[in-house]
Amino acid sequence: MYGSMSRSQECIKQLMPSDDTGGLYVLMLLSFFPLYYWCFTEESSEEEFEISFVCHRPDDLHILQEETEFSRKELQFLYRAFKNECPSGVVTENVFKLIYSQFFPQGDSKIYAHYLFEAFDTNRNGCLSFKEFVAGLSLILRGSIYDRLNWAFNFYDLDKDGFITREEMMKIMKSIYQLMGKYVYPSIHNDTPKEHVENFFQKMDRNHDGVITIEEFMESCQKDANIMRSMRLFDTNVLVLFRIPGNHDSETLPAVEGGRSCEMSDGFLMEVCVDSVESAINAERGGAARIELCCNLLEGGLTPSTGLLQVVKENVRIPVYVMIRPRAGDFLYSDWEVEVMKRDIEQMKIHRADGLVFGALTEDGRVDTELCMELMAASRPLPVTFHRAFDMVHDPAVALESLISLGFERILTSGCDSTALEGLPVIKRLVEQAKGRIVIMPGGGITERNLQRILEGSGSQEFHCSARSSKDSTMKFRNSNVSMGGSLSVPEYAVKVADVTKVRTLNAIAKNVL
Repeated sequence: MYGSMSRSQECIKQLMPSDDTGGLYVLMLLSFFPLYYWCFTEESSEEEFEISFVCHRPDDLHILQEETEFSRKELQFLYRAFKNECPSGVVTENVFKLIYSQFFPQGDSKIYAHYLFEAFDTNRNGCLSFKEFVAGLSLILRGSIYDRLNWAFNFYDLDKDGFITREEMMKIMKSIYQLMGKYVYPSIHNDTPKEHVENFFQKMDRNHDGVITIEEFMESCQKDANIMRSMRLFDTNVLVLFRIPGNHDSETLPAVEGGRSCEMSDGFLMEVCVDSVESAINAERGGAARIELCCNLLEGGLTPSTGLLQVVKENVRIPVYVMIRPRAGDFLYSDWEVEVMKRDIEQMKIHRADGLVFGALTEDGRVDTELCMELMAASRPLPVTFHRAFDMVHDPAVALESLISLGFERILTSGCDSTALEGLPVIKRLVEQAKGRIVIMPGGGITERNLQRILEGSGSQEFHCSARSSKDSTMKFRNSNVSMGGSLSVPEYAVKVADVTKVRTLNAIAKNVL
């Protein structure tokens, strides 16, 4: 569970030093992650908390639908998750504080949790109901700019008198630093919270009267690009972490990757595997919804450099999932290789990967659950795909259940065969066994000639391909006597890149299936 705090800590590390106004806004919102995470995962156990079992029945769904920006299906999903962890239907302040303490074990979260609980407990009865929870969630995720800024102002205004004072902001800032404990970076000195508060007031207190009104707050925020960027960052992180749909007009629950609601042609999502910036750009231009970023595709894909990830992120908008695989060959890793994987995960998160892709097996061909748990903890809250190590397992049905219990988002598989077409019967059985608990994504040898058959025959909603063509080098001088990789290597003067036309064709095929 403790690994879940990593994303908010990384954002705080990045925002604290330089983004004094937008940083405060996003700090407050990011620190609300634990309640979301607790409600949307199966990690929490009600036995850990003392819950007052007061029977509390929320309003009818149609009433909540009218009062929030969530659809009926979304409310059903949210209520099932909320009720599963809160049989009483309410969250007390003590439970709320315990939730936070488990996500921030190195700090003291009690004061911040108290402030946040009061902001959501709108009827001031000491219990957070499902209605109050979804009302706040709706404002933050689906509300207008005005709604979200108004919510933030009310949070800072601790005594609810319509003004934010330096004392109130100082209390909030100190509670945030206490919340993060030793994870705050760079290390703070005693004057750091005061400096942030002064910067905040310099930007917000337009008439220099020592207090900030809602009008000053709204005007300053809407003129500050950092605030708007922080709000978008918060939306992105929440959507990624909890897979909450981004399009509230839809009655379906579309896949959400990298903070964006991925457009799928009639329900199909296309992931393209790339190993270069050019291929990533071509994949997006062709209509891919997600990128798997690797290097050395000829060896099945290895961990790319952080430089490649950075440049790709600067040039594409679709989500980028990064391969974590330290070497070619099998998926039985040494202690040194495990350490490399953990360091790579840390770096990819710092450089804004939207998701990760990895897998590990034991010597007898089973999922290495112990190692996967460690890597998943290091990865949180990024979504994770278990790659084609799955095709090397001893028993696919058993492996599937293991990966579901570990919390993987999807499995990339060729059906334990050379290609997805050859492994189609196994892929179909996996989809049926999964029953929507995990995404089964066919990959391996998918082309324009076989995609329709694979989609129709498997029942999968996502597919993975490289869609590459050979591109001749622009080198004029060529030394044909030298081969950089030995006699069995590929030619030096040709490269494989994702082909825009192929990507578009595959997308068109997926659109017309069914």
